Amino acid sequence: MVIVTTQPTGHPPWRRLWWALLVVWGLALTAAALASARTDPPTVREQRSVAQAQPVVDRALAETVRAAGPSTVVEVLGYDLRAGCRITSAREGQELDRVVLLYTAPGGEAAVLDRIAAQLPRGWEPAVRRHASGSVTLRADAGEFVGVHGGVVGPGQLRVSAGTGCRPAAPLTPAAAPAPARAVATVDAVLSALGGRAAQRRTGSVLCPDGGAVTTVAADSAPGLAPGPLPQALRGVAPAGLVVAEPALLAYRDGDLGVVVREHDGVVTASATRGCG
Repeated sequence: MVIVTTQPTGHPPWRRLWWALLVVWGLALTAAALASARTDPPTVREQRSVAQAQPVVDRALAETVRAAGPSTVVEVLGYDLRAGCRITSAREGQELDRVVLLYTAPGGEAAVLDRIAAQLPRGWEPAVRRHASGSVTLRADAGEFVGVHGGVVGPGQLRVSAGTGCRPAAPLTPAAAPAPARAVATVDAVLSALGGRAAQRRTGSVLCPDGGAVTTVAADSAPGLAPGPLPQALRGVAPAGLVVAEPALLAYRDGDLGVVVREHDGVVTASATRGCG
C-alpha cells in the first residue's frame, strides 16, 4: 500500500488575517502621524523652524503694542536673526528675536507693564514681577515656545522682546506693509531741523490682531551730526507735550504718530510709528 502525503500550501486563515490586521494598523498609525504633524501643536521647540515661529513673534509684539495703549509712544525694531546656536551637539540652528520699545512719562513705567500684563491673552500667563533691587519685569508665554520678556531700560523707557530660542534655520518673510507717507515726511523733517538728512532708511511692521499694522519708519543721519541737547534743538518741531525729554532722547506724539529721536556718537536716529488705528 502506498501512502501519499501532501504539504499544506499557503498560510492558515488565522495567519493571513493577522497579517492583514497588522497592515491596517500600520496604515492607521501612519495616517495619524501625518495628521498630527499637520495639526497638533509642537511638543518641543525643535519641531518649528525660525520661519514658522516668526508669525508668533510678530503677534506677541502686536499684542504688546495693543495692550500698552494709544498714549504710549511705540518704536518697532527689525528682526535679530543669529546663527551659531546648537539644537543638538551635531546640529546648528538659529535664534530669532524682535523688540518693541515703549515710551511713557517717567515714573509710569511699572504702570505700563501692569497694563500690558492685564491686557495680554490670559492663556499666555503674563506676570509682572517686582524685584528686591527695585526693577520691574514682565514675562509671558506666547505659545509655540516663544517667550515674551520686558523691563525698564531708562526713565520713561521700556523694552519688550519676543524670542524663539534655538530653532532649525529657514528664510524669514517680513510683513509687507507700506511706509506711511506722513511717517516718512515726519522723519525727514526732524533730521532736516537738526541740519542733517536721511542717510539710511528702514521700515518695520507687525500685523495687528484686528487688522492693519504697526509700522515704524526710521532713518539715521550721516555721521558727524552734533545737534546739542535735543529738546532745545527740536523746539520748533516737537509739540509742547513731550513724553520723554532728555539731552540725547526725545519721544512725543504727533497726531496718530509716535515720534522718537535719539543721538549717539554723532549719529541721530529719527523714527515715526503709526499704530493699528
